[in-house]
Amino acid sequence: MFGTTSFAEVLVILAVALLVLGPDRLLTVLRYAGLILRKGRILYARVVDEVERQMRLDEMLKNNALSETTTKKPRAQRKNKKSAKQ
Repeated sequence: MFGTTSFAEVLVILAVALLVLGPDRLLTVLRYAGLILRKGRILYARVVDEVERQMRLDEMLKNNALSETTTKKPRAQRKNKKSAKQ
């Protein structure tokens, strides 16, 4: 969770924060930090979901466009049929 920060380093940071802030303010700060982290994770998950959804949509549109171009006749063939009917 903290990357390369070891558990001992986290304990030292918490001990210094306890000395600087005091027990009451430290709990308030930790709750607020937890709230911020939770909201950040939710936001990150929403962004990832939206990007994946857009990628799937783009892929579906791309596949649909490819299938339409393979089933349609080229323009020159369509014009020849029109001129042959007249």
